[in-house]
Amino acid sequence: MSTRKSSKSTPRKKTPNLTTRKRTAKKSPSRKSTAKTTTAKKKTASKKKPQRPRRQTSGPSTSKDKRLGVLAAAEQVLRRSKTPMRCREIIAAILKQSLWTTSGKTPEATLHAAIIREIANKGKDSRFEKTGRGLFRVKKGA
Repeated sequence: MSTRKSSKSTPRKKTPNLTTRKRTAKKSPSRKSTAKTTTAKKKTASKKKPQRPRRQTSGPSTSKDKRLGVLAAAEQVLRRSKTPMRCREIIAAILKQSLWTTSGKTPEATLHAAIIREIANKGKDSRFEKTGRGLFRVKKGA
C-alpha cells in the first residue's frame, strides 16, 4: 500500500500568472493601521549613532608627517628624472625612495589611470604630459 495521497481527493488551487496580472492597490482601513505601525518601528530603528571623538593633534603637521599621494610622488620622481618614464619605472623609483607605499597588486596600473585621468580632466593645467605610448613626463611650465 502506498502512503501517497491521491490528487483527486484534494483539488489544487490555480495560481494566477504573476507576469500578466496587474496589481491594484486596495484601500482599506486595516491597511492604514499597518502603515502606522511600520512607521513607528522605523522611527525607533533610526537612532543616531554616537559620534566618535576626534583625534588629538599635537599641532600643525610638518611636511615630513604628511604622506604623499601617488601623483605627487610621481611628479617628484619625474622632475628628478628629466626624461620621460613608464609607469612601471616610476613606481619602482617611488617605492625605492619610500615616497609612497601600497599593498595593491598593480600599482603601475593605478598610477597610469591616475595620470590619464588628470590629463583628461585638467587638460592644459595638468602636471603631466604624455610623450609617447606609455611614456609620461612633467610639463615644463608646471
